[in-house]
Formats: sequence, structure tokens, C-alpha cells
Amino acid sequence: MMLRVEFPSQCENRILDYRKTLDQYRAAANAEGGEVLFDCTNVCFFRPFGLSLLTILLFDVIRRERCTVSFNRPSNSAVDRYLEDQGFYSEFLFSGKVVKGAGRSTGVQLKRLEMYDGSYFDNIARWLDVNTSLSPDTVQTVVTVSLAEVVNNVIDHSDSAVGCYVCAQYYPAEERLFFSIVDLGVGILATLREKYPALKSSPEAISLAVQSGVSGKPIGRNAGVGLWLLTDFLKQYGGQLQIVSFEGDWTQNSEGKCVAANLPFQFPGTCINIIINNRTLPR
Repeated sequence: MMLRVEFPSQCENRILDYRKTLDQYRAAANAEGGEVLFDCTNVCFFRPFGLSLLTILLFDVIRRERCTVSFNRPSNSAVDRYLEDQGFYSEFLFSGKVVKGAGRSTGVQLKRLEMYDGSYFDNIARWLDVNTSLSPDTVQTVVTVSLAEVVNNVIDHSDSAVGCYVCAQYYPAEERLFFSIVDLGVGILATLREKYPALKSSPEAISLAVQSGVSGKPIGRNAGVGLWLLTDFLKQYGGQLQIVSFEGDWTQNSEGKCVAANLPFQFPGTCINIIINNRTLPR
């Protein structure tokens, strides 16, 4: 029996576009034997979130070692080349269509993190220096405090068996940078509920998590400031932020307006999508 995990033609940041994909992934992750086909044949475009999601779901099914896993490459040569350039094919071992984990990492564009890696954040800082008009001091604040704390929180508290995948891409024509952090962990509600037992829903938990000083861990250096600093920075410079965690979908638009909503399905972990608008940054 073969199970198919099919990705949409446009792998954008819209979480609703992946409902069918995530349903198919759940069936594949619970399968005992047979073959699982990750099918990207019809994909015409990837944002970093789509690529991070593809990679972490594929890695998770492979690591379970219950099924033979295969992969259909995009028929669009430009999209296939994008996967090559972003290091997707370096992350796995391919034998024809059959794919296995390779345990390799590929720098800023696509990397699996299971522990703090200072050199990785240094690479991100250098990347931002090249691709944005941010001052070096601002880059250090955004990267070494905010992004590092967000990723560390994922590593320390998500209980994600595969860590998290981080992907980043700059689109010159749009003058926008996209970051995506994806894990397959317990979700923000479960992370915060022990310390904040009154929380009832994922949208409520995400809305609380972005406030200053809120953390599921004991207050210490930088605890509870990562998401807050990130939201403040993006609000100041017209960026955007989306956080999806289990049944919650929280967004902050380019004008700083925040909306929290229930998802009509369950995301198997947490994803954080960040858009930095280079046009609105100080020159």
C-alpha cells in the first residue's frame, strides 16, 4: 500500500493551503509498513515556510523507519533548482526516488537545529548585513536576542523529536526577507499551560506568548523577550509575523494589527513565519 503526501502547487505561507497535506502526513506518520510518497510534482513555487514544512515532515517520517519513503521532484525545473540551491537535496540521501536522512546541514537557507548553534546565528547576522539596510547594532539585537531566543525556546520546550527546521530567503523583486521556523512539538498552549493554568485555547496562548516577560520557563536572561522584541521590531518597520500552533493561528500585519483565530484543523506543532520589509527599514 502506498500513502501519498502531496504538496500544493503554490507553497506559500497560507496555512489553510496545507490542510490536505497535513492530513496525509498524519496517516503516513502512523503507518506500519508500505511506502510513503512525498509528491512535489505539481509545485510551482516555494516560500521558506513551505520548504521548511516539506523538510521537517519528510524527515519525521524517515526517522520513524516504518516505511519506505520516496520523493517526486517538482516537474518545474526552476522550482527543482530552488530546492537544490536551498540545500534540500543535501539534507537527505537519494537513491532514485527513495530517500533517507543524511544528517547534513546547509547553512542559513535550510538547517535543522537541535541545540543552540552560535555560528548559525552569526551566519544569519552576516546575511542580514548583506541583504538589508539594518544597522549592525539592530542586526545583533534582532538575531542574537530575538531570533536566538525564539529558536532556543523551541529547542528547550517544544519536545519536538526532530528539533526544528529554519529556512530563510530574500526576494529582491519584493525587497522582502522571509524566515520560517517549524517544529513538530507539543505546541505553545501545552508549553505555557503549567505556568498559566487559566489558558483555554491555542489562540489565547499565542496571544499571551508574544507579550513581554511571558515564558514557559523560569525567568532568566532573555526569557520571555524573544517574541515580544520580534513583534515590536516588525511593528516598527512594517514587517509581518504569523504564528501557527495546533488549533491557533495568530498574525500581526504590516500595520501592527494582531488577529488570533482558531484553525479548522490541527497543525502538528508550531510554525513561526517572519517577513521583513526592506523597503520600510531605515536607510
